[in-house]
Amino acid sequence: PIEVETLNTVADSRTLAYLVPGPLGGYALVHLPDGGWKHVELPLCRIDPVPTVVMAYENAVFNAKMPAGARRLAVDDMCDWLWNAVLTPLSELALGPVVHVIGSSYLAYTPVHAARAHDGESLHYALSTWEFRYVPTARALARADSLAAGIKLPGFLGVSPPAASRTLPGALAEIANIAAMFPTHSVIDPEDVTTERLRTGLSGCGWFHASCHGMADPSD
Repeated sequence: PIEVETLNTVADSRTLAYLVPGPLGGYALVHLPDGGWKHVELPLCRIDPVPTVVMAYENAVFNAKMPAGARRLAVDDMCDWLWNAVLTPLSELALGPVVHVIGSSYLAYTPVHAARAHDGESLHYALSTWEFRYVPTARALARADSLAAGIKLPGFLGVSPPAASRTLPGALAEIANIAAMFPTHSVIDPEDVTTERLRTGLSGCGWFHASCHGMADPSD
């Protein structure tokens, strides 16, 4: 099991939600950035028996022979059920804009982000209020944090449009705007392109964009 200190470090400024179904109803253990750890009961999330809507959803997802219309109905029912079973209890808390979900049993693969409520003839989806990120464990999230801390954003290499197509101002703006998104970037004019320069540039970059808008030479 993950150490408590590590868990608190991972949670820190995040909304972290453990979702666990149970024999008499499930529960959510939720960390709030400004409120610490909270416990919320999920009475509809049972495993004895598993809710019929969940079983129908599992059949829709894992049974390729199920008719398309029946699959759609099962998924729709699941989205409705998730709003009542999970989102309604969770929404009593002051959730952050991003919710990291760690699910157990069938709550590990149900689309919490697609939970929806009916508002007259329109639908309100959970994803329109919160951003959901699914993680297998808090330990995996901690590992991802440690890896990301040592990652340097890969550089960008671009080739701007050739002189013959400089009448396309959008193409010139395109390459300049993309390059500006990267701390390390280089844009080569077509007249300066050589095989060696491209080979050298590509070996040290993570992203390459050729805004050429030119003609291919079939003899080359």
